[in-house]
Amino acid sequence: MNNPLSPLDDRYYDEVKGLAQLFSERSLFYHRLVVESYYLAELCDKGIIKEGCQDYNPETVLRNLKENWYEEIKNAEKATGHDVKATELFLRRHLLSLGYKKLAPLVHLALTSEDVNANAYGIMLEKGKNEILKCYISLILKISEISRAHAEKVILGRTHGVPAVPTTFGKELLYFAPRLLDVSEKIMSIKPYGKLSGAVGSFNSFYFINNNIDWIKFSNNFIKRIGLEPPKITKQNPLWDNTARILQEITLANSIMKEMAQDLWLYNSLGIIRFKRKGVGSSTMPHKVNPVELEDAEGQCEVSNSILNALIFEPLASRLQRDLSDSAVRRNVGVAFAHSYLACKRLLRALDSFEFVGEDVDSHIETLSEPLQIAFKLAGDLRAYERVFENIEYIKELSSELPEKLREKFNSLKPSTYTGLSKKLALDISEKVEKRAKEILKELNGD
Repeated sequence: MNNPLSPLDDRYYDEVKGLAQLFSERSLFYHRLVVESYYLAELCDKGIIKEGCQDYNPETVLRNLKENWYEEIKNAEKATGHDVKATELFLRRHLLSLGYKKLAPLVHLALTSEDVNANAYGIMLEKGKNEILKCYISLILKISEISRAHAEKVILGRTHGVPAVPTTFGKELLYFAPRLLDVSEKIMSIKPYGKLSGAVGSFNSFYFINNNIDWIKFSNNFIKRIGLEPPKITKQNPLWDNTARILQEITLANSIMKEMAQDLWLYNSLGIIRFKRKGVGSSTMPHKVNPVELEDAEGQCEVSNSILNALIFEPLASRLQRDLSDSAVRRNVGVAFAHSYLACKRLLRALDSFEFVGEDVDSHIETLSEPLQIAFKLAGDLRAYERVFENIEYIKELSSELPEKLREKFNSLKPSTYTGLSKKLALDISEKVEKRAKEILKELNGD
């Protein structure tokens, strides 16, 4: 491609080439061939087709595609003006060349285009899910690792951008891991709907072939065989509902990653963390070390979610039994995946290149106003909150008015020790998250 329009095909290509190859036009045509070939095998296996099935193997059909198969289909598309018809014509010729003379005329038997497209897109989405989930899980594991290492590193909690009460960096970073884990588990649990029900979803063409066959059962079995979820009922359009659910979960993952990027960016601007120098930070200011990975991650999340919002809603409805408005939309699923994938990769790079600096938490004595007003409440003071509120600058002096036991308990505190269960949360939850994340990674890798 000499003049790529999208940065995904140029600037970012090396990073997303796995997804690019999976969601490409070439891949869509290949998966159409997969669906058509396996559908013929299903017809043979169930005895619906009896002649010409000997030695038919869809894997052999796909394995023996000529080097220029894609170019042949695209040329056929130019002649027919129809991508699925071009696929059908090519596969018929291909079967003839392999000696399947009886089967060749039966390619695309009883099918409508969406019986092919919906299943092809569904298979591609399932594979794409695995790729993006592997990145999410890697990010979860990295967050858990860093959280454990920083479980006791005290920082000021900040609400509304100003000091609140102390917490630890490990606990605050870990906040994102179980949320991403929940998203990942939900994405894994949802399969796209397949479709095999004819021109208006009523099995007209199938019923015409043989009205003694349970075509609904046949359809469900075939859809399960190719790894998708059978729908209860369809129009010509496939049900988009499960795909929308998957994409909604990815928007949530993007929102979580964006929030994480923004929080790390703020910790960097506050001097609590810093990033290692890599290359040039500014064309004019040599001292600059900018959090570019975080800013890029934020931008990638925004782009992905913008596309996903259109992808989620547009294909959910069609005019009567079918309109083609979803066609252009569905072709952009890979684009949305790629930008989310890039955001994930940017955050992984950021976490690999930062170091914790910390801050002087103990100089913020005002952060002990919370335990002080609680101590006065426990002492029975009706104006406990107001007493502390009116004397923030005299916190230590004010504590002398507490009963002895409460006074001793309060005076044993420093801001850096008033961290509640931050350390325990960071250690305990990171262990649980990491265990589950590793189990998911094994599933994704087929181990």
